[in-house]
Amino acid sequence: MGRKSKKRKIGTVTTKQMSAAVDLVLKDNYSIRAAAERLNIKFQTLHRYVTKKRRNPDISLACMAPNYAVRRMFSAEQEDELNTQMANLAFEMAIRNNIKVLDSWHVYKSAGKEWMRHFLKKRRNISIRQPEACSLSRLTSFNPYNVGLLFDNLESVLRLIPQVADGNRIFNLDESGVTTTQTKDDTCRK
Repeated sequence: MGRKSKKRKIGTVTTKQMSAAVDLVLKDNYSIRAAAERLNIKFQTLHRYVTKKRRNPDISLACMAPNYAVRRMFSAEQEDELNTQMANLAFEMAIRNNIKVLDSWHVYKSAGKEWMRHFLKKRRNISIRQPEACSLSRLTSFNPYNVGLLFDNLESVLRLIPQVADGNRIFNLDESGVTTTQTKDDTCRK
């Protein structure tokens, strides 16, 4: 199985190069395009850092480095664990369905990296979602008897206080965002 790899072009500019390019624009009066062409940096990237430096001239050299982890969802350890568990699950499913697999799968008791790469490439619709949490007390309390009590109490309050009957003073406290439930683990779904 051959794999298709494409060389990434982001992250090729060092902090010193970016700082030198910004200095060319701000101190030596180069245009942004000329400085970008001279130091082989993309124009848009240099423009972003020049704007950042103009807004805050006291910015440090560390801020001239790109931050690729800003939108990262999982830590490196969590990504490794997810990868391992998916490979183990693929092996278990193949064994249960009597599918012939490579000998290396039997040795390591998991699918290989190449299989994982091709699987994720073919199945782009797999996503991670978090199910909505529901407390045990809520699950056990939602029964016909308790629902009947709720509506009986609501009816008696509406009879006693007619000003509430128009519905402007009835609030759903369930939507307040206050929770007493534990968080559930994310599940993988298609």
